[in-house]
Amino acid sequence: MANSLPFSLETQPAHIRQALTRPQDDVILTYKGETYNLGQLHALASGFASTLKEASGPRCVALYLHSPFHLLAAILGAWKAEHEPVLIDPTSRSEIQTIIEQTPTISFIAHPSHLPDHTRILPWPQTSDTQSPHTWKMPAVESPFVSFFTSGSEGRSKLVPKLGRQVYAHVGSASHMLGAPRGCRTVSFVPLFHILGFSYGLMVPLRMGGACVAMAGQPPAAMKQALLQHRPDMVVGTAIHYRFLNAILEDGEQLPDAIYISSGAPLPANVRDRFFEKTGHRIHELYGSTETAGIAMRIGSAPWRPYPGAEVKIEDERLCVRSPWTHADPQCPWYQTHDIAEPDGDGFQLLGRAGNIIKIGGKRFSSAEVEQAIRQHPEVEDVAAVPYQRHGDEPALAAFVVTKDASTLDARALREALSQQLAPFKLPRTITFLPSLPRKKLQKLDYATLRALAQETA
Repeated sequence: MANSLPFSLETQPAHIRQALTRPQDDVILTYKGETYNLGQLHALASGFASTLKEASGPRCVALYLHSPFHLLAAILGAWKAEHEPVLIDPTSRSEIQTIIEQTPTISFIAHPSHLPDHTRILPWPQTSDTQSPHTWKMPAVESPFVSFFTSGSEGRSKLVPKLGRQVYAHVGSASHMLGAPRGCRTVSFVPLFHILGFSYGLMVPLRMGGACVAMAGQPPAAMKQALLQHRPDMVVGTAIHYRFLNAILEDGEQLPDAIYISSGAPLPANVRDRFFEKTGHRIHELYGSTETAGIAMRIGSAPWRPYPGAEVKIEDERLCVRSPWTHADPQCPWYQTHDIAEPDGDGFQLLGRAGNIIKIGGKRFSSAEVEQAIRQHPEVEDVAAVPYQRHGDEPALAAFVVTKDASTLDARALREALSQQLAPFKLPRTITFLPSLPRKKLQKLDYATLRALAQETA
């Protein structure tokens, strides 16, 4: 399952730099109804670069910013000053603590009220003359490019640094895989500090000479309006964004003919199919992680197909990947994921997370199969199923369920309905109803918290 990059990696920094060297009044980003052009971006980025060049300390900077425009300008300013930007979720205190523990002298670009008193906050810059020539600097392929925090769905978030080689290869391959057009306009429901929003919502349009409409954290009505108003070429979302849209879209809704992508968490079949029924548009589901970035794509229930340049293999049932963007060195050994998979033609099928494979009565199955069965119940809004140890060493499965408003569904009725679909050994030992499920970044389920909760009730 191997293929090659459809472009020269060494040309990518100049390619993106050239795409940025457009008329200064070209819009580059829209946020909360405000548009920002390249002249404004260059002015603020130059100001950030000047501030960083005067600062002492390590050649990296933590960016803790709510505004996507300020974040983009700070990223470009860091590159101009030859600093590596570390992107931090502005709602996360744990990420601040982690980066300070790892790099105690690191400087922050942030609004002071958002950070602890002891952090080192650089002064907000004075912007330069917007009429000055554009002078953009992109990191070299072997230079530090950006660092992301993982979602922490299996525990504490960790920092993942990326080199220029990794980002250029991934964004170029993704652009080819998806067929992103020249001048690509994106609407991103995912924040730009996350690798999904950064790669597809920001770097793809930068590479293609386009622009981004940043819509993270906006209500469903505003999400729909952004699609109708801006008519993007690409839409960057997660499963929960499409679920929100399904709730307000009318049948036959005339959404733009865009590339709709979903990643960050599995896309339930009922969400995927309902979106197609309402709009006639298929969702491109992407597989990857912060560590690997995007690796494969599929539409519907088809096999996952690797990106150009990516290789996959299956060893001891675990999916392993290798690509120029998974590791800084393309010759690096394979990266073993946490996912169980099986070959399917030239692609593969995912069977579930390794930690969610459970063996009961000598028979193995994935909790994802149980989740899917529960999700099909008409009164169920959300669900998660996790393995746990009952009585210390007995494997069992716990289901956590959120019901729709006015539902009278109870555990006995749900278990009876499930018995019509699942073998007896697959039925959850416990079913707990919650008002909502604990989630992390991009609405990923917080499995660590759920496993602890299941163990408490064992």
